Amino acid sequence: MTVHPRRAREIARTRQDILEAAARAFARNGYQAVTMQEIAREAGYTAASLYSYFSSKEEILTGLAELVLHEIQSVFDQPIPANIPLREKLLFLFERQLELARKRKEIAGLVHMGVVAAGDHCDLHRERVDLLAEFLRDHARPGELGGVPPEDVAMMLNGLGATYFLEWLHREDDVWLKEKFTQALDVILRGLRSPG
Repeated sequence: MTVHPRRAREIARTRQDILEAAARAFARNGYQAVTMQEIAREAGYTAASLYSYFSSKEEILTGLAELVLHEIQSVFDQPIPANIPLREKLLFLFERQLELARKRKEIAGLVHMGVVAAGDHCDLHRERVDLLAEFLRDHARPGELGGVPPEDVAMMLNGLGATYFLEWLHREDDVWLKEKFTQALDVILRGLRSPG
């Protein structure tokens, strides 16, 4: 049976509303404590209608992880100025990711705090590293990585970003995060350029 495009958009919009309501409920009360009935109430649906979109709380959590991943990918797809050094390109990317983190703080917090199932969390980590490695291959000039493979630099930067992001979730201080990330980025980039 084929679903009419308009109906498919309605379903996608409803699923998005449910995911966002679930993120609010999880952030407020903790993943373990929230029931499907609470998610339905938060979303403005009955529990019965909620089950026609998601079969379980775990499926909702997986949907949240997929939503975050899709939005992270869209950040990497946006154009970056070509005639600037790698440091500025990475800071440009960082600003976009911070904007997304602010917009999706409740969902991103669930992902970064390990609420997402271990397999999904590893998949998200791997996908972020892959996206960052591709970004480095596309945007680093010869010598800017000091001969270190882009995948290794991506793992360093991803770990660094995740560590600072977790602290930012508690502090909610953008200025602190930008200062710390910039400082750590400079240390990594100096290390990559120094003779080994």
